[in-house]
Amino acid sequence: MADVIHLEGFVAKDPESRAAGNHTITSVTVAVNQGRMKDGKFVNDTDRDGKEIVRWWETAFWNEHGDAVQHAVHKGDFVQIIGE
Repeated sequence: MADVIHLEGFVAKDPESRAAGNHTITSVTVAVNQGRMKDGKFVNDTDRDGKEIVRWWETAFWNEHGDAVQHAVHKGDFVQIIGE
């Protein structure tokens, strides 16, 4: 059984597609604020300087999934990604 990850964040730049043999891979960079639930609300974690902690994720979509992402997702969009 593979590990599953669930990301929620904002797209940093428009998706980029490239060829890999007979396949197409579409990459999407997503910025995810690190935080936790506190008293029923999401609170962003901060570093020692008080700046919010952001994790950057590079995601990849293959073939027809990538084609769909390429047309539907744009810089600044809020996305939820679930995958392996």
